[in-house]
Amino acid sequence: MSISFNNISEHLDVFDSYLDEMDCLWRERTDAEGLKLAVQEKVLKELGKTIEGVIAFIDDEAVGVYWAEINTPHYGNITFHASDDVVGEPLANHAIDAGVFTQRQMEIVQVLDTDIFRKTLEKAGCIKNHRERMSLWLEEGAYFNQDPPEIPVDYYLLSEEYKDITAKMSFDAHQISRDYYMYPEMNNLEKRIALEAKVHAGGHGTIIDKASLLVFHEGTPVGYCLFVEVACWGFEKVPWIFDIVIAPGYDGKGIGRELLKVSLNILTDLKYPIVGLAVTKDNYAKKLYEKLEFQHVDDFYEYIKLD
Repeated sequence: MSISFNNISEHLDVFDSYLDEMDCLWRERTDAEGLKLAVQEKVLKELGKTIEGVIAFIDDEAVGVYWAEINTPHYGNITFHASDDVVGEPLANHAIDAGVFTQRQMEIVQVLDTDIFRKTLEKAGCIKNHRERMSLWLEEGAYFNQDPPEIPVDYYLLSEEYKDITAKMSFDAHQISRDYYMYPEMNNLEKRIALEAKVHAGGHGTIIDKASLLVFHEGTPVGYCLFVEVACWGFEKVPWIFDIVIAPGYDGKGIGRELLKVSLNILTDLKYPIVGLAVTKDNYAKKLYEKLEFQHVDDFYEYIKLD
């Protein structure tokens, strides 16, 4: 089987027909609003900039498509769609050979119920990270009861001036937990600081200043949480936990639990209807989210090729 690959921009009519097909599958599987218009607008606007993609052909027949959105030098997402699993393997291999996954964590997006893309990536030596999105509905006037942590703490608004401190705190914590060991930005302090600077510059959504907090114990910063606004689940502005970290040596004292409660109560006052997050499936923090009644939304997979 000889497959050729051409840039999406050279076959926009074919791309449009694939979006129609994917839109129908999405509606059937989710009973939700279609995805075509939003995806089409974004992809066409960013083609050749933050988005690259190809359509696969056998002779003159289109048999598959993928497009990759690169959000940062080390993170993004890739959408795959193929006529059948036989095409899925060469489609995924093309993305690997094109360097899409090289030193970059990529979330896999698909509407077909198939594991061929993940199997191909794993066969090629890509490292898998199994994650989960969770959500919590916020009800006006319904606040979390706050209990004091084991040590006295003070809460301050998180500002850009602390970015080096919070980035170092996050870096140190992840060197211990190792739950994000495959992320380039979590294994290099300079890259982690650069990521924090990009977040404060609005690169991952507008920071919710009033709910993003830094925790001090006797003048020492010991934890922080940072919320950004994202568009998802049919809402234009959903508070999303970009990061919540307790400094090594201060975990297990109830600081993270109470920090999150304080922020969630602030978000309730700000009249946000729902809050979201993503967490690695085996991350110990998942238990905290469940205790605060965050609910499972969906599972997703990220892959990176380190060599």
